[in-house]
Amino acid sequence: MVKTGEAQAAYSITAGDSKTVPKSVPQSSFETILVRLNTEHPILKDVRIRQALAGCIDRQAIADKLFDGYATPASQMVAHTIMGYNPDLKPYAYDVAKAKGLIKEAGYAGQELKYYDYVAGITGTEKFTKPSSTTSAIVAST
Repeated sequence: MVKTGEAQAAYSITAGDSKTVPKSVPQSSFETILVRLNTEHPILKDVRIRQALAGCIDRQAIADKLFDGYATPASQMVAHTIMGYNPDLKPYAYDVAKAKGLIKEAGYAGQELKYYDYVAGITGTEKFTKPSSTTSAIVAST
């Protein structure tokens, strides 16, 4: 609507759309995209499995590709704009070889792990989608 002149302002447009409007002003937010793991799950009780999952996610690629460079890899659940943020914590390094080593060291034998997506809409509607492949870790802070 901004492109066609029907609106003079828009809120919360996508990173891609921000490049196609006459003017956009990027703002930091308090949002952090993350995946929570059930640490009571028999497989996920082992910290090496959780570390391996965290280490096999390329957070920088997610920030660059999904958020068109408007996000930075997160190191914790709270964004840099929130009280309690610790600037000394660094994101897990993307290291697939190390992740594979941790999986092997932990003795993981290919047992199934289910991942459920949680979707919260603008209207407040929330739902869990059906299970998909397993992934993990704090991903990006916008």
